[in-house]
Amino acid sequence: MPSPYEICGALPVVGSFRHNYAQQFAQSLPASVTVYCVTDAVTHSVMIRLRGALTDQEVAFIEGKLKKFSQKWARTAAVFSRIRFGEQSLMPLTPGRQVEQLQDPAKEYVRHHASTPPHSDTQNTQVLATPLGRSA
Repeated sequence: MPSPYEICGALPVVGSFRHNYAQQFAQSLPASVTVYCVTDAVTHSVMIRLRGALTDQEVAFIEGKLKKFSQKWARTAAVFSRIRFGEQSLMPLTPGRQVEQLQDPAKEYVRHHASTPPHSDTQNTQVLATPLGRSA
């Protein structure tokens, strides 16, 4: 049964990457997916957002294609945000086999921030220095 799904993020790509590679990737996805891809030649990156009412098989297919795309074209690692069944999670993407190293930090980030209310930075606030002319 299809359910709402969205994944998005920006992927740093190699210098030889061209916009038509993103178009080819988009055309390889099921028709039930709305694809938004923007390439930036200055930062050598591609922003991707995929969304739609998808089955579990379609989600697995799309995420597999996205992983292969990143393994082929990514310059460095990226972490994409995804929403499935109303739950947010992160999907690390890397060139080659570096993805295993990002799995645990991504899970820890979601665990930590899931309980933090939006716009609340009390857990992450630190005094890094005292103002000039004052002692600590």
